[in-house]
Amino acid sequence: MKMSFHRLLVALGLLLSLGSPAALRADTSSPMFAGTTLDINGNTYEWQEPASEDGTWHYDTYNGPNGPVTVTGMIGFPDLAAVSVGGIDGHLLNGVYADNEQSWSEEGVFEANGNSFTHYSGSTSYYPDLVTGQLLSSGGYTYSGPAGSYSYVWDAYGGWSWSQSMSGSETGGTSPFCSHPSFELFGTTYSFTHNDSSWSQSSGGDSTPNTWSNGSSNSWTDHYASSDGGSFSISSGQYTDNTGVSMQGDTTISGWDPLAGNFAASQMGAFSGLEGLSWEPRTAPSFAPAQLWLDGTLVNWQWGEITTAGMVTDHYEQDGLTMEIVGHAREFQQGTSHATVTINGGDQGTLDGTGFHGNTSSIQTDEPEPEPDPDPGEPDPDPPIPNSWTDSSPFFTGTTSLWVDGTEYPFVQGYQDDTGHRTDTYENPSAGTVTLIGNVSDSSYAEAQVSIFGSIVYGHYSGGVFQTYYHSVSTTAPSDPDPGPDPDPVYGPDAFWVRGRLYARLSPDSSTFQSSGGHALSVGSPDGGTTLEMNGADAAGSFSGSFLGAPAGILFIHDHQNQPMVPVIAANNDGSLQLSGEVPFESLPPALMVSGRGIWQHLGTLPDGGTGNVAWYGNALGISGEDPAQGGGQLLGIHLDSGAAVVMLMDYLASSTATGSYSTTTHLFQTGVENSLPMPIYGVDPTANHALWGMSQPPEGLPDTFLVGNDVWRFTGADGNGARYQGYYTGQEMVIGVAGEDGLRLVSITDPVHGNTSGTLNDLRGSVRLRDGRMAYSGNFEGDRLNPVFNQNNLHTIAADLDITGNFLSFGALNQDAAVAGVTWQFADDYHPTTGVGAATLYNALGRPRAQWVWSRAADSNAALPPLPVMKLDAAHKLTLHDPVSGAAGVVLNPAEDGVSKIRGVLRVRPGGDIDMGEFTAGGQP
Repeated sequence: MKMSFHRLLVALGLLLSLGSPAALRADTSSPMFAGTTLDINGNTYEWQEPASEDGTWHYDTYNGPNGPVTVTGMIGFPDLAAVSVGGIDGHLLNGVYADNEQSWSEEGVFEANGNSFTHYSGSTSYYPDLVTGQLLSSGGYTYSGPAGSYSYVWDAYGGWSWSQSMSGSETGGTSPFCSHPSFELFGTTYSFTHNDSSWSQSSGGDSTPNTWSNGSSNSWTDHYASSDGGSFSISSGQYTDNTGVSMQGDTTISGWDPLAGNFAASQMGAFSGLEGLSWEPRTAPSFAPAQLWLDGTLVNWQWGEITTAGMVTDHYEQDGLTMEIVGHAREFQQGTSHATVTINGGDQGTLDGTGFHGNTSSIQTDEPEPEPDPDPGEPDPDPPIPNSWTDSSPFFTGTTSLWVDGTEYPFVQGYQDDTGHRTDTYENPSAGTVTLIGNVSDSSYAEAQVSIFGSIVYGHYSGGVFQTYYHSVSTTAPSDPDPGPDPDPVYGPDAFWVRGRLYARLSPDSSTFQSSGGHALSVGSPDGGTTLEMNGADAAGSFSGSFLGAPAGILFIHDHQNQPMVPVIAANNDGSLQLSGEVPFESLPPALMVSGRGIWQHLGTLPDGGTGNVAWYGNALGISGEDPAQGGGQLLGIHLDSGAAVVMLMDYLASSTATGSYSTTTHLFQTGVENSLPMPIYGVDPTANHALWGMSQPPEGLPDTFLVGNDVWRFTGADGNGARYQGYYTGQEMVIGVAGEDGLRLVSITDPVHGNTSGTLNDLRGSVRLRDGRMAYSGNFEGDRLNPVFNQNNLHTIAADLDITGNFLSFGALNQDAAVAGVTWQFADDYHPTTGVGAATLYNALGRPRAQWVWSRAADSNAALPPLPVMKLDAAHKLTLHDPVSGAAGVVLNPAEDGVSKIRGVLRVRPGGDIDMGEFTAGGQP
């Protein structure tokens, strides 16, 4: 802090001279600190004559629109003065007025501390010290923007400090941080697609002087995907503390596989491979039905497990009888391998697409026929329990529906055998199954197996009550709590999803529900629970509506801002859904697999207000693994009206809608290029380990799928003109023609996105080289390539001798016509040993009318020099042999009628030989 030494001496002198009023006086006939007019915040004030003084201070009075103001300063020092009175608090510095409290905020491009920002704001407080002649101040300012912020603050006594916090992120990286271009997992290949990365750093300093760092972090996520819609991510990073010590962060792995469901792992420190993975329990067997009959005895599937290599074990058990079926699930589905069957640790056999074989051939997948009555004309004194099953009469509970965490599971059918074994199955097509296993001798007890949204738990049913871990199973529908003496009863479930946010009840007896963001809604009833009314508001505005009874699944209420109707979904406190037992329309999938976003359940089908209906699908846990309390805000609707099916993906948080189409015949989805759906989207069956649902099978000899680029094209149907396959985008269709005598099929592709093209399919090769240069590879039902899998450089290495038993080899492709091979080698053998007629022939052909062949060799052992030419047969059929040392043309043979042949060097002819010199026209005979 600086001050004028002269001014201080004068100030002290003034104070000492206060006893002598006439000691110091200035001219009071004119203002000291400004002119006769003073501008204060755009208003003009006039000086009022005369000024006044008291020996130390000079006082000028101005009058203006807001009344009089007083300007006070030290006599003899006109550069600084205080301005007050009438709501004005400011100062004059060299005759210019400024407020003592100032603030600002600006948008633009600003540079500070070596970084760019888009916002600049701050405030300053001024303190005019009239004795020392200093204009003191304190305050601070902040630069901020998408990348972070920089702040600086100071006080009136010279102290200051600064702080900076910066961060950034990138997406779409093309090289994996974990250095793995692909992984083999659950029996299929997951290839790297892209990565995301982010960083953050904070630091600061002050006037002591100190400089510090609060540390920095760098994190990354690698994303992988399989051709059949599976995906997973690997996330890790590094951290630096405030002492500069760098630490490796932990690694997390999470994903979804069509065969294994959701899976995840946490690893201490750096990524160490796909180790420690855990995944969802199996919800259904992979090789055979859940109920089998072994020598007439009913055995039930109990559990299954899968390894990271794709090997699945299905375990069946009943009254001490055990059976295991073990095999590679994907290869079994593809028909390329069988499963091994073991009964009570022995009696091994096999299972394939045609049935059970070996010692297990007595196993039946359908209910066996009852034993014939040996005495059909006489009544049996003790008639056997009949072999029968019913789809309408549950045995144990007596109820036609069960409720798991509020979600309804209607009864499907029961199974029974001659020994009294009984199995009742309840199923919600979008959630899972409940299986009760017991004996007809005791209807009050059964073992219970419950699957819901990919998880499976075990327990039992006894005396009308279910005992299960983690999930509540009930024989009665969820009902409103008994209000008792409470004059204000509560209605509805424990929570609701509304416009992508989870609203949970504040307390068991509260009618108010609140989201994590602080928004609230209330649910009441005007008629004791028959009709419920909801009122609430969120960041998008207010909403309200009414609905009947205890809701389950999805419903819509009104948005008061004239926006689309607001979706409301009944839920539990943990965000899990409460679904009805409603079965989707026959042509619609029970659940969806949405690319990169896991399984979406069928929430319900509602009228559209006209002649159509909309089937709604969603994921309670939000999109891309978001926390349930945050919500994903996305719903997918399939709008059915007069046979057409329009698909809408509505994002209630981003206020956007993506559109596409769904075929009720092929059960496939397509989308446009603009506002596109996340493809692929497939129907799946939650009661069968989320297996693909509703897919058509192609005729024999054709693959289930084709892989064109990164997209899977699926079979849709066949007619007399050939088979048809469909791509992800609207209008994409591939037609595979009927095979000709040579086994080749004409391939025609209509593709509004990448362009129409065509090619030829070789049944043996199984792939199509299209005329625009793209390749179409044959794929299996899961969408995995059946042809050789190439590495990241599009190379396929065969680490062995190659023996081709066929007679035809082609490679390369012509420019502008990639379907035509560049070069063809063909072997033909028409030699007959008995007659000695014919020969073995090797044909070599290039695919252009103008063609040439060139032979060369390395010029040195290190291949550092350009290669030396050896021989060339050019487009005019002229043959040139080159010098072995210099590479110069040594012999030129030109077969053209007027061609000139040359020999560099000596030409020798064997004695007795004859060279025809032609006909001489002049001169003597040589």
